[in-house]
Amino acid sequence: MSCIVRRLPGLALAAAMLAACSHVPVSTMWALRNFDAASVDPTVLRAAVRLPEKSAGGATAKRSRSMR
Repeated sequence: MSCIVRRLPGLALAAAMLAACSHVPVSTMWALRNFDAASVDPTVLRAAVRLPEKSAGGATAKRSRSMR
């Protein structure tokens, strides 16, 4: 087996990891460097999502809030 074929899975994994982190700002990564997901209460987490006003098919996005 050639050297390139043996290294291919590792290179693919490294490329995937770099691609996954490419859209996270470095300042956010630095701020979350000590984040411990095991000790966080999931009821206090918030997430921001950006959606286009209308999709290509003409569908619209609607927001809803869950009751606590």
